[in-house]
Parts: sequence; C-alpha cells; structure tokens
Amino acid sequence: MKKLNSLLLSPKEDFEILGRYHEVFLEFLPIPIFLLNNCGQIVLMNKKFEQLSGYYSSELLNKNLNYLFVEENKCDQLLLAALTDNQNAQKKLKLKNRNGKTISTVCCAIAEKNFAGQPIGFFLYINPTNKDLVNYQLSDQKAEEMKNIKEILTNMLEDGEKDRKKIQAEEIKTRTILLSLNDGLIVLNKNDQVVLLNPNAEIILRIKEKDVLNKNINQIQNCPRLKRLLKKLKEFKNDKNKEFVTQYPQTRYYQIISNNAIIKNEKVNKIITIHDITREKEIDRIKSEFISIAAHQLRTPLSAIKWSISIAMDSKEVQSNQETKEILLKGYLSNERVINLINDMLNVSRIEEGRFNYKYNKCHCSEVIDVVLNNLENQIKEKSLEIVFKKPKKVPALNIDKEKMIIALQNLLDNAVKYTPYNGKIEITLSVAKDFIKLKILDNGVGIPKDDQKKIFTKFFRGANVMRMQTDGSGLGLFITRNIIRGHGGKLNFTSREGRGTEFILIIPIK
Repeated sequence: MKKLNSLLLSPKEDFEILGRYHEVFLEFLPIPIFLLNNCGQIVLMNKKFEQLSGYYSSELLNKNLNYLFVEENKCDQLLLAALTDNQNAQKKLKLKNRNGKTISTVCCAIAEKNFAGQPIGFFLYINPTNKDLVNYQLSDQKAEEMKNIKEILTNMLEDGEKDRKKIQAEEIKTRTILLSLNDGLIVLNKNDQVVLLNPNAEIILRIKEKDVLNKNINQIQNCPRLKRLLKKLKEFKNDKNKEFVTQYPQTRYYQIISNNAIIKNEKVNKIITIHDITREKEIDRIKSEFISIAAHQLRTPLSAIKWSISIAMDSKEVQSNQETKEILLKGYLSNERVINLINDMLNVSRIEEGRFNYKYNKCHCSEVIDVVLNNLENQIKEKSLEIVFKKPKKVPALNIDKEKMIIALQNLLDNAVKYTPYNGKIEITLSVAKDFIKLKILDNGVGIPKDDQKKIFTKFFRGANVMRMQTDGSGLGLFITRNIIRGHGGKLNFTSREGRGTEFILIIPIK
C-alpha cells in the first residue's frame, strides 16, 4: 500500500466536477463500470454497477475499493499494476454486494494519466464469472469496445484535468484575496457550515479555522466571542449597522455586516464581515468632547449678550428710535439662532455619550403639541399657514419625558413651518391604537429629494433643495428627534416627494 501511495498525488477536492462530466456518458455503457480518483476513491458509477452491487452511487461516493471487494491486498495490487505496467490490469476479485452475498468477478483497471505522466484516475469495468482468471478472456468484439471506450474516457479525463486545474487556480486566487483582507471574514455555505475563516477573524474571535471548518456555526462550542457575535446578528437582524465590542486585551469596536450570496434565486453562501471601527469611534468621541467643551464655553457669553440686548431693547431711547430697535432685534435673533445651535450640539454630545437622561412622567401628547404650536405661533402667523389638528376625544396619557418630547416635536413642526410656502397647510393627526399612539405631521412644502432621503437622520445633513433656499438650520434636529423617539421605545418614519411635501409618522407606545 505504501508503494502505491508513493506513486499517487494528494487528494483532489474538486474531482466531483470531473465525475459529473462523465456521468451521462457512462449510463449508456452495457457493462458495470465505475471511476476512481487518483486516491483510489470511488467518484462515479453507472446503473449496471449499481444493479450488480446493490448499492446506490451516493452510498459508495468517496469509499475505497476495498469497501466493495473482500481481498484488500488484491485491490492494491490491481491499481499498482495499472499504474506501473501502463496497460490493462486484470484481477480476479470477490465483490461483496449490499446483501452480503459474495460474487466472483474479473476486474479490469486502466490508469489514466495527464501529459506530465501523473495519474489522474482509474477506469474499471467488471464481469461476473465463475471461471479461473487464466481461462477468462474478452471476446474480440468486447475487447475492441473496451479499447474505444478507453480512448474516449482518456480524452475526457484529460479535458477534465485541464478544467480542474483552471478551477483550482481560481479557487486559490479567490482564497488568497479573502485571506489577505484587513477585515475579519466568515464564509458559510447554505447549511450554515463554516467554509472559510480568515486570519483576522481568527484574531478577533480567538478561534482557529481548523477547529470550526465544516461545522455548523450555531453549534460551535467554547467560543464566547462568536456566540455574542451571532446573538448580535439575531437581535438586530434588519439593522445594517450592528456593532460588536471586545474588551480584552483592550476595548475595540467592530461593525458586523451580514450578506447572502444568491445565484439564480438560491442562497449559496452567507458572508459575515467584521470591520474594525475603533478608530472612527475614538474620533467621534474626541469630536463630541470638543463640541461639548466648546458649546459650554460659548453658552455663557451668548447668554450675556442676549441679556444685554434684551435690556437695551426695553430702554426708552431704543423704543423711540425705530432704526436702532430693528438693528438690535436682528442682533437678538441672530444670537438666539446661535444659542439654539449650541443647545443642539450639546444635545447631540449627550446622546452620543449616553448622558441624554430621560425623566418619564404621565403626560398627554396633545399638551406637548399645544406647547409647540404656541412656541411657533409668530412664524405661523407671519406665513399665513393653515394648521389643522385632528385628535380623538379621548387620548390616553403617555409615560414620557415632556421636555424631551417638546424638543422632538418642535424640530418636526419647525421644519414643517419653515419649508411650507406662504398660505400653505400643515395637518397634525393624532390617533390611538391598542398599544400605541400614532402622530402624523403632513405639510405641502418643498419635500425631500429622493437621493437625500437615506441621509436625512444623519448629523449635520441638510437637503440639497433647502441649501439652495439659504434657510437657517444646523442639520441636527432630525438626528436628535429620532433619538428621543427611540428613547421612548417608539419609531419615526417619513414619506416625501420633492415639491409635493413631507409626512412624518411617530409611533409611541402607551405603556
């Protein structure tokens, strides 16, 4: 057996492709035939052989020759003779069928080689017989048939070998690319078995590819980090920005992205990418810290300026001088806008640092809306806007932070007022369901361009159309609003058409 192994190459993982290449052809042959790969494993057989052995081809796939034949030494001798003699080798062998019955056969083997003289497989055909091997001879007609079949299969095997090498080269190329990625990468097959785990994924998850290869990822034991990663994927199935944190030897943050590779509407692979975002997190932390410090430092002098202008505007000298009064009013309004911006920046900083604390108390949503509409009364009158507020007779009290909810609705209604044209209309509709209330704010303003809609809740973002209008705004309002609604366990969605208007929909749980 050692001598035989020394003449053979290492196993070819993709020989299955070569087997499919010959399958149709073999079905037409009238004698029992089967193919071995260059490791002596069965890769293909025809119907005649299935009938003789009593096995289905799937049962014998990758089985050695001695699985079928009783005398192991004779099997090795047959393949060795086929390799070394460069001609048809024959051996009388006893085949043990599925029912345990022993059948005397004569087995003929032909070794097929590539252009370099390396073995690429074996072609075997057998005949049941009770005669001695010496007396067993093929008829001239059958011998000629076997010779033709051999020539055809030799050509097919050589073509298959070329195709196999191309496939192998592509696989090596693809694997090299995947292994060299800076991100961690896990590739699963359609049965959720691990088929690739690159070096960075090994480092992040603290496991070795060899320990998890071909195992179902949900059944892998002794890997706490992998379990936490899978839990994150399940918890935030529809969230594209899933985050995964490791604490040792130092805290690192990762973004998890899971995608399915689909061919002809069938999922063939799942690819999980683990992207290190520690640097981005640190930059965000530094920016938030800077904004927080700068905002606090600016807040005091701005408040002093506001107080000084307010006192000046109330003086008799200013009241009697219209021009001076208008100049001070412009300064006061500009200062107020900067204070609002500072407040927004401080709120964003608190949200990102997890310090945007909520104080929940029972409160009616209609009360919050009334407060906001009262705050915007002057702007509404100035633009002659029609405000329609629809609400049911009975609205249950909500467990909310009233001050935070005022900020959220102020941002939404302020945008509606700001971007709705003169003599426009804003509809506010409050409805009650079993477990939640729904609030809709619909305007007939400028709308949000389609290309901008996916970015609308990001910090400092403003739509291209409102930028052209040169209106005031920080681009922080909707970011703050969405976080406040989420802080109440609710949802914030919208629909919009540029030039037609926008509708924001808030869903807030009652309990």
